[in-house]
Amino acid sequence: MFFSSLVNKNKILELKTEVNILKIQLKERDATIAHYKKMVTDDAKRASFSVDWDVMRVFSIERNPSESMPKTILGHMVSEPIFNTDAHGNVFTIGEKDVVSEWTLYCSAETHEALVNEFNDWKANTK
Repeated sequence: MFFSSLVNKNKILELKTEVNILKIQLKERDATIAHYKKMVTDDAKRASFSVDWDVMRVFSIERNPSESMPKTILGHMVSEPIFNTDAHGNVFTIGEKDVVSEWTLYCSAETHEALVNEFNDWKANTK
């Protein structure tokens, strides 16, 4: 009985030590993640973008703050080829179709607003 109790106490001490080590490792990893998030955020704040609105055929621009890092999403059209196969297994293009696509930009709120203004100006001048 005494030996069993001693073994259980030793096991509990081992587990407590292991938990403490894991807590320390978790704090270190959290600090590393915070460091990388700051690096990415700082980089995104400095980044600039050049959009050819006509070529991309942009139809919307929005801000998505719901994830860990806010992002700007440009909705645009992409022409994709339509393929067909003949009786001999040869694949060939028979035309194109427009497909909705998104371009995700990780940028500051200021850059987002500048893009929105540029987009609105483009829309006003293309009608």
